[in-house]
Amino acid sequence: MGQTVVEKIIAHNIGRDSVKAGEIVTVQVDRVMMDDIMIPFIVDKFKEMGFQKVWDPDKAVLIYDHFLPASQVDDTRHFRIGDAFAREQGLTRVHRTDGICHQLMTEAGHVKPGNVVFGTDSHTTTYGCVGAFSTGIGYTEMAAILGTGTLWVKVPETIHINIEGTLPEVSLASAGNPPKRSHQHPYLRLLRLRHGSSHR
Repeated sequence: MGQTVVEKIIAHNIGRDSVKAGEIVTVQVDRVMMDDIMIPFIVDKFKEMGFQKVWDPDKAVLIYDHFLPASQVDDTRHFRIGDAFAREQGLTRVHRTDGICHQLMTEAGHVKPGNVVFGTDSHTTTYGCVGAFSTGIGYTEMAAILGTGTLWVKVPETIHINIEGTLPEVSLASAGNPPKRSHQHPYLRLLRLRHGSSHR
């Protein structure tokens, strides 16, 4: 079997002809997304690691969306820390009240086909919709990327799914009460149970 699209993206990123699932490689990061929840922790860890400058300010995107409008007094602390860091580091890709972070990343053109992208949110994987390799990470990994522009990754495995036959009429939209996300579909829940994925 040939390579998956993710294997091709990672191989191209590191300048090789191919990579295999399970292999650990260091990628050059094309773009990062930081959200308002994590920015204070990212900044603290960035400084704790001894970094002075973001490796490439044009490749860092800061999006305020989780805490808008602010509902707690402490929420504004996140804004102050994020704004100060953006000014200090020369970040120009800053969004406030422009929309949901993951939609903005693709719709504003921050993510392109073939990119390697990391974000401080588990839904960062949705950037695969434009043909990018993307995944969520924690604030420690984000601080390391901001300082170096690189991150080691384990080339992910892929599950090939073939659905044969006709799905029942009641599928994703069951009786006017659709599941919130497609991964909540009964068939995919059964697949998770059989193959051990814990994502919910």
